[in-house]
Amino acid sequence: MINDFIDHVEIRNVKYEELEEFWKIQQEYLDNWTFTYLQNEFNKYSSLFIAAFINNIMCGIAYGCDYDEITITLQGICVLYKYWRHGIGSKLLKFFETKVNKIKITVGVASDDAVEKFYLKNNYKPKQFLIRIKYNQLPNDYEQKKLNFHVINEKYDQTNEAIILYIEMLQYNNELKDNIKKIFHSYETIYIMEKIISSNI
Repeated sequence: MINDFIDHVEIRNVKYEELEEFWKIQQEYLDNWTFTYLQNEFNKYSSLFIAAFINNIMCGIAYGCDYDEITITLQGICVLYKYWRHGIGSKLLKFFETKVNKIKITVGVASDDAVEKFYLKNNYKPKQFLIRIKYNQLPNDYEQKKLNFHVINEKYDQTNEAIILYIEMLQYNNELKDNIKKIFHSYETIYIMEKIISSNI
């Protein structure tokens, strides 16, 4: 039954009156934002709030925000489970890219092989690892271990009492990702991927 509708997927910007439906999907699959926060982000970046519809039923969402003068961050993208593996995610992503008025998109990729391969298939390239380490779990030789990598940035996340470390990584290498988890005792290690939007250069 679903296959009959896939060719008729409508991808478009979200309307204000559809935000509650958008929010419910976001809550289940992605970020745990408050509805007020979602409204505020929508008011600032409405052109970057995208949804997919089949028979007027919202079946997928994507949203982003400004990162800097040349970069947009894709904050989240998902498709309802029952509609997986029909190309809707790629359609959402391609439509999102047409709405970007900067020259780059960056995205923090969930640590899952299928999700990583989704972005690779859509021509996103690994640029960094984002590593989260509980402050009380830092290795004794943490500073020494950092010297073995090209560290781009380091921050302290006070809310989670964690160190966030950004390490340059210019290729897809899950063996290295697993090694980094062990080396730094990290509880999260994910790729930051990037795509140049050539039409905006």
